[in-house]
Amino acid sequence: MSSTFHEPTQAAENEPTAAQDYDIPHIPKGTRLTDAAAEEFGAKIEKAYRRGASISFIIEKSGRSYGCIHRTLRKRGVPMRPRGYAPKVSPSALGVPAAGNQGPAPGPRPHRLT
Repeated sequence: MSSTFHEPTQAAENEPTAAQDYDIPHIPKGTRLTDAAAEEFGAKIEKAYRRGASISFIIEKSGRSYGCIHRTLRKRGVPMRPRGYAPKVSPSALGVPAAGNQGPAPGPRPHRLT
């Protein structure tokens, strides 16, 4: 099957890591998608979004508008994340050592009499 998608000419500034290698095609502005191409594009952006790509990232990689991406995801029944959502990452995944015994937790401040 021949695809009408074109690869981006310049890498995105916030390029995903190898674990987040999203397959988001770049579609030149003004290009209309056939039903088959729209279905293929929708499946790819749905997969990327469900794997954690933001709508902003998908917009940047695909060259499509916010409305196009949002509408496509909604039509596919994808639950939308809240604004400003960042996936929860465990401290160990970031290389932060586990908290050891650092003494008693601070209690309430004593009342100051005047």
